[in-house]
Amino acid sequence: MRLGTAVTKSIIAVAFFAAITLNAGDWPQWRGPQRDGHSTDTGLLSQWPSGGPPLLWKTNGIGAGYSSVSVVNGKIFTLGDGPDTSFVHALDLSGNHVWTAKLGRIGGGGGYPGPRCTPTVDGAMVFATGFAPFRGGPMHYARERGIGEIKATLERLAQRYGDRFRPDPGWDLLK
Repeated sequence: MRLGTAVTKSIIAVAFFAAITLNAGDWPQWRGPQRDGHSTDTGLLSQWPSGGPPLLWKTNGIGAGYSSVSVVNGKIFTLGDGPDTSFVHALDLSGNHVWTAKLGRIGGGGGYPGPRCTPTVDGAMVFATGFAPFRGGPMHYARERGIGEIKATLERLAQRYGDRFRPDPGWDLLK
């Protein structure tokens, strides 16, 4: 399958060449490192104070949507619809914009605007999907292209640019 088809409007892999290592408090994908919604952080509150926790910061310019966030190596990743396209955003831990990349067409469904994906960070890659006008999404694309081909590409990148590109062992579980 050739990039440049409708698939690229629904999936983006953004490579950034800064060293990324998984830190203890990182949350690199939907529901956390183990996808179980449990944090290994200690000292967390067992009950919210009345009135809720204090607001630490907020940001603007992300756009509409229901995306969750991933946090890796001091960067926050999320998605949002702009006026004409969806974007994946990287923020620092203070909510300042670090970079933004075009993701694909805007969309939603069922009366809810914007993307609903949680960006996944694996090595030095950010994987995100916006509105998918086809069934299957990024896993369908990965299987169509070939899991082995994607894994081999990541291995070549790791040889050239370092271990931050080495594919996660989870790639071996995909069929």
